[in-house]
Amino acid sequence: MYKGFFNFTKTPFAKDMAEKSLFKCRQLDELEGRLAIAAAERQFLVVTGDSGTGKTTAARKFVSMLDPMRYLHFYISDSNLSPRNFYFQILNQLGIKPKFFTGDAKRQVMEELAKIIDARRIPVVTITKRTCAIWKC
Repeated sequence: MYKGFFNFTKTPFAKDMAEKSLFKCRQLDELEGRLAIAAAERQFLVVTGDSGTGKTTAARKFVSMLDPMRYLHFYISDSNLSPRNFYFQILNQLGIKPKFFTGDAKRQVMEELAKIIDARRIPVVTITKRTCAIWKC
């Protein structure tokens, strides 16, 4: 109904929205810059915002711009992420069977990250979670 009324050719705010379709604004440019600095300097960066503000799409756009020879990207989408789930998801994405106990899985992750860094690659982890609004375009 709204597609015809607004003359849309695609569903707006869909999760599979193309990165090139993002509305360019100063805040998005700033977010991309902060993501680039965080990745290059191996820092943590938390991006929060209301549903539909483009957090995941902006992260996907940023990751698509990373050099895969220099960066190794991990994507985790979990609204109730625990340390155990974090370790398990990282190991699964590396194709490694996680050990049962959290401490053992943590050691596995640390060993694998050390190998990645020794190979001169930078691990980048994107975790998405719905939260309250702080950043908006």
